[in-house]
Amino acid sequence: MAPRRKSGGPLLLLLAAALAAAALALTPAAAAGARLPTPATDTASAAWSRLQGLVRGEGLLRTEDGSAAAAAADSEEEVGRGKRHRHRAIMAIKYEVPPSLQHDFVDEWRKLEDSTSDEKGNLVFDLKKTWGDNLYFWAYGEWKSYEDYMDHFRSDSVEGFLSWLDDHDVMWTLFPLKNITDEGAAKSSKADPASVSNKGGGDKGGGDDPRDAAAHVVIQYHVQPSHVDEFLGAWQDAAESTWDEEANTIYALRKVANMNHHFLAYGTWKDYDAYMDHFTSKHVRKLRQFLAERDIQWFAEPLMKKGSQAEDV
Repeated sequence: MAPRRKSGGPLLLLLAAALAAAALALTPAAAAGARLPTPATDTASAAWSRLQGLVRGEGLLRTEDGSAAAAAADSEEEVGRGKRHRHRAIMAIKYEVPPSLQHDFVDEWRKLEDSTSDEKGNLVFDLKKTWGDNLYFWAYGEWKSYEDYMDHFRSDSVEGFLSWLDDHDVMWTLFPLKNITDEGAAKSSKADPASVSNKGGGDKGGGDDPRDAAAHVVIQYHVQPSHVDEFLGAWQDAAESTWDEEANTIYALRKVANMNHHFLAYGTWKDYDAYMDHFTSKHVRKLRQFLAERDIQWFAEPLMKKGSQAEDV
């Protein structure tokens, strides 16, 4: 007889990860993409105080739109007057789905997506399949606050989805993320709505020919802690040129909150020809050379959409 699934087990894991991410959240200036030195490690008492504040429902400071101008408005004086902004909850999940289960997995995930789209505070909730294998999927979500995210993962729809994953031995890894820059996300408004709406056919992002789809790429960086400062500087130098690329609509960086070495970048281009122009560009070659000289490992995974978000997300 199979062992009985302990009720709430995955939810407790997600709660712990969410609290860890909240306790490690960046300052508003860093969330806006400002180039800052790595802050000194919090004392245990300071981190515990922040964690207690979250449990009591106290909002963490953040900028509303992620812009540098908005970050500047969150001055010490305003904080002293009690002006507070909720810090977004940002989560990525990587699923290992056996090939024979993938159609059923996508169907189950879309049920979750439908219920999540009506939730208070949900900003993004999307699923993509990696191109280079027959195993991995990436999901990405943003909520206006950690309170909204906790309401999400306590919901019946999430509990049912997690039960389905357990019952079918689908393994998953949660990456609670800290925001480094949203500057790339703001660029999605420049994308041609007609061009992006026609990408991916009628299967919610679905033909098998990458030439018919927008290019979505996730890049993982494993950065030694001693190189984090200069990595952020080098990445931002490359990003400044990437944001000027006509075919780029999103290019953003996140740090995995519960690791001291793991970063995720995500980018979207009009098509894969445009992505190859980006990959072979002078600014990206310079970044790759920087990474090689410091033994910083990177892994790029082209993705295809499975969710129903707009194609430029």
